[in-house]
Amino acid sequence: MKIALTLLCRNEGDIIGRNLEFHLRRGVDFIIVTDNASDDDTASIVARYARHGRIELIREQRLTHDQSVWVSEMARRAARRQADWVINSDADEFWWSADDLRTTLANVPAAVPALSVRRHNFPPVRGGPADFAERMIYRDNPSRNAFGAPLPEKVIHRGVANVIVADGNHAVSFAERPVRAQPSQAIEILHFPMRTFEQFRSKIVLGAEALERNGRIAPDVGAHWRHVYRRYYKHGLLPDYFGQNELTQPAIEQRQRDGTLVIDRRLCDFLALSGAAT
Repeated sequence: MKIALTLLCRNEGDIIGRNLEFHLRRGVDFIIVTDNASDDDTASIVARYARHGRIELIREQRLTHDQSVWVSEMARRAARRQADWVINSDADEFWWSADDLRTTLANVPAAVPALSVRRHNFPPVRGGPADFAERMIYRDNPSRNAFGAPLPEKVIHRGVANVIVADGNHAVSFAERPVRAQPSQAIEILHFPMRTFEQFRSKIVLGAEALERNGRIAPDVGAHWRHVYRRYYKHGLLPDYFGQNELTQPAIEQRQRDGTLVIDRRLCDFLALSGAAT
């Protein structure tokens, strides 16, 4: 069995190396990365890994965040390379299973075309170690988006040459026919979207402005980025929004008492034990 991971990223130099190392160690056979005009060291980090043969780097310079188009193309390339399963991921998402991904996906019945996978948010933490994985060891319980709604799941699918991946990677179609995904109990996504204020500011500003340039997508695509950009960034309140989400020690203690925050060291411990590069 062959497993492919696709990644669409822009200015994720602080985390992209850890993501590549993690998934290659957890059963992924090859990774296809589309770098969307990064002006940090993201592309150079990916290119360094690509020299070893298990990673393919695509450079996309259009500033429109055309996620469905670009991810669908990567997923189709993965199918042409004989991938049995394709995981479409973001750089801040780590796909976790108790066994490695190869063992877990090998046990999925042949009749199941796709799996829906839960995401868990790990909020930013004030102070502590510089490495995000060592610092961000607390998980929201439950995880919600900027509107207070449950965090939507993402989809893993079989390798299919005519796949269309929806914006957000929340659904797929085969030959333009929507695919019903079966909920996965064995795989989870550990999600680290707000690591530092500067990283988060870059994501919101570049992402929302790119979406505004995209004439293909509906106005509700990327609603989270658009909401934070318009309500907070445009009014000079983005530091306040980040601060509201950032955990202080008193907040950690209170939220652990009321059950809305739990300690979760799975990624931190795995990266430390595996020696994955920072």
